[in-house]
Amino acid sequence: MTQTRRPWRLLDSDEFHATVHSSSLCRPDMWTDLDVDDLAQLYDSEIIAILHRLIPVRAVTYHRRASDPWFDEECRAMKRQVRRLESAVRWTDPSDAAQQPPVTADTLAWTAKRRAYRDLLRKKREAFWVVKVDSERSSPRQS
Repeated sequence: MTQTRRPWRLLDSDEFHATVHSSSLCRPDMWTDLDVDDLAQLYDSEIIAILHRLIPVRAVTYHRRASDPWFDEECRAMKRQVRRLESAVRWTDPSDAAQQPPVTADTLAWTAKRRAYRDLLRKKREAFWVVKVDSERSSPRQS
């Protein structure tokens, strides 16, 4: 699957601010003959032109992979919880990722939930393969 995206992390807010100030958006003498629709069109075209100049659109190709057969709704829900807690830890401590984060309540909760998530995945994977092997025990060559 291919999508077009802008690398927003590369946007320099100071440069964007300066470019907007030097554009026709900040020159009221250019708008005197424009009605509301023309002003909206001017705004859209100027902002898009500035963004194209500062952070051009890129085509990004994603390769979707089929989910593991044991990865069910329970796993998805727990994964979301782990990601939410991880985000909270990063938000409270935006220090360098190479450093060890300080031990806070958020860090302890994230660590415990991550461990529980890994245990859940292991149990689901083991249960799936036990059932799969047992069901195909009578015909081992079947794939």
